[in-house]
Amino acid sequence: MSEHTELPELAVGYMDQGMGHGHYAVIVVETNELLNIKGQNKDRLELIVRACNSHKDLATACKALQDRLEYYHATHKDLCHLGQACPEIKALNLSKAAIAQANEET
Repeated sequence: MSEHTELPELAVGYMDQGMGHGHYAVIVVETNELLNIKGQNKDRLELIVRACNSHKDLATACKALQDRLEYYHATHKDLCHLGQACPEIKALNLSKAAIAQANEET
């Protein structure tokens, strides 16, 4: 599994622009840098932040499950006679696709 540059920890904060106006923004926790993500409401920004902050752990967990599925399929492939429709093969293909997408360079 290829390694990416470590993502910084992110947070959502309200940016008060005075006179009762403001907006929610994504902030890099360590530097207080604002990320330019416009047109998103607070819930959407919080989802983006949670996804970014948990990316490495999710990719690691997915890889561990993929390894387990590959082992299971290699040792039990005679138990499923559904070919590509076998649930273990479907799950294995989904995990491979998710890991490949998570490791894409942007």
